Amino acid sequence: MKRALVLLVLAGCPDPDYPPDLEIFSITGPPPASKATITNNERDDVYHIEMSAGVAIAAHCWHTCATACVPKAVVVDESVMHVRPVYRVNGGSSELALIAKQPGTTAIRVDSGCYARTYTVTVLPR
Repeated sequence: MKRALVLLVLAGCPDPDYPPDLEIFSITGPPPASKATITNNERDDVYHIEMSAGVAIAAHCWHTCATACVPKAVVVDESVMHVRPVYRVNGGSSELALIAKQPGTTAIRVDSGCYARTYTVTVLPR
């Protein structure tokens, strides 16, 4: 059993005492008179992003895995929302740029390689 646990930890799998989990949260805010919120409500199973059209924010990825969260994001309708990775000089790559393009609804699937979560997205008119 110890060998299996060691292999799980080395593989970057989540701690067996905690269920796998992934969240993104904003690290920048919207401009004045604009909206950008990320909701992570585990109790009610609500994972939602709401932004004003034309707004871009940076979001950080967190997960329960033993490795760094390096998210890959796929947007269902890229005419509504666009997601780009944010690269840092120090090599950190756990941030995403969320860009609200036009009013509408879509979904974003964020995958860290260990766990994946889908966020519903609403882009509001300005």
